[in-house]
Amino acid sequence: MPVPALKTRSIFQQIQPLWQGESQATQMDLALLSREAASIKSKDIVQGLVLEGLLAVLSHNADIAHQKFKGAISASGGSHEVRNNYINALFSMGEMQRCVQEAMELHASGLTIDTNMLMGAGAYAKANEINNSAYHAHSSEDTYHAEKVMKTQNTPSVQETLGIGCDRIINAVTRAGKFVWSKGFHLIGGVVGTVDGEILHTLLVPQFIDDQIIIEMEWEMDNLFVEDAERIQLHGIFIELLASVPEKNQIVA
Repeated sequence: MPVPALKTRSIFQQIQPLWQGESQATQMDLALLSREAASIKSKDIVQGLVLEGLLAVLSHNADIAHQKFKGAISASGGSHEVRNNYINALFSMGEMQRCVQEAMELHASGLTIDTNMLMGAGAYAKANEINNSAYHAHSSEDTYHAEKVMKTQNTPSVQETLGIGCDRIINAVTRAGKFVWSKGFHLIGGVVGTVDGEILHTLLVPQFIDDQIIIEMEWEMDNLFVEDAERIQLHGIFIELLASVPEKNQIVA
C-alpha cells in the first residue's frame, strides 16, 4: 500500500532544519531518520531512496548519496522533483560542475530549474540567459520574472568585463565547495553580488559553525588558490564563506 503522505512529509520536515544548517545532525538523529526512511522505502521505493540520499549527504557519505539518488531517478522514471533534489544534493556536496550539468540537462528537457542554484554554483551567464528567456516568454508586467532578471543580469555583465569564462568560475567555486565538504560540512546555498566592478561570491555554510572556525576555513581556502597563477581572485572575483541562510536551499517533499 502507498506510504501515507503525512508520514513522508513529517520526515522531510524533520530533515529540513538539518539540511538548511539550522541545527547539526547527531548520530541519534541520523539513526532514527534512517530507520524511518527504510520503513518508507519498503512501501515507496522512490521516496525512500530520496530520503536515504539526503541522509547520506548529512552523514557526509558522497558515494552513498550518488547511489541513492541515481536509484531514485531510475525508479521514478526521471521524476522532475527527484532530479531537482539530486541537483540540490550535488550543490550541497560542492560538486558544482556536476550540479550545473544536471541542471542544464533538466532545463534542456523543458523542465523548471532553480536559477539561484546556478548562480550559486558559478554559472552566472547561464542563469541570466534562462531568466531572460523566462521574462520574454511572459508579459512585461510580470513582476516576478522582472525581479528575477534584474537580480542576475548585472553579474554576467561584470563577468564579461572582467574577461573570465564561465567554466573557470564554476571550477573555482567547485574547488571552494569541495574544500568546505572536506572539512565535514555541507553547503546551504550561494549568494552573488557586485561591488565596485568586482564580484563577491558568497558560499553559505551551516549556522551552527563557530565564527572562528569559519575565519580559519576562509584563510585556509584562500591559500588553496595562492599557487594558481590563473586564479579568479586576480581578476576581480572573490569567494567568501558565511554562516547564514538568506535564501534557503530547499529540498522538495
